[in-house]
Amino acid sequence: MFFFSAKSSWGVAADVGQIQAALQKGGSLEATFVVYNDFFNYHSGVYQHRTGGMAGRHAVRLIGWGMEGSTPYWMVAN
Repeated sequence: MFFFSAKSSWGVAADVGQIQAALQKGGSLEATFVVYNDFFNYHSGVYQHRTGGMAGRHAVRLIGWGMEGSTPYWMVAN
């Protein structure tokens, strides 16, 4: 079993441009998002909440961003 500790930490404002700049400068970031009940039926493509209530929050590694048509999205690793 391994345990790690950090010597420092920093944050990024909840601003798309600042998050993108931080990704370009330093690589991946840790992020959380709200999970809704319809997420459990997600299979592929850009997830968009359509129905159902909040199921909780989930932490992921933010690794990039893109556009699908006119829909912006974040690329994440679970």
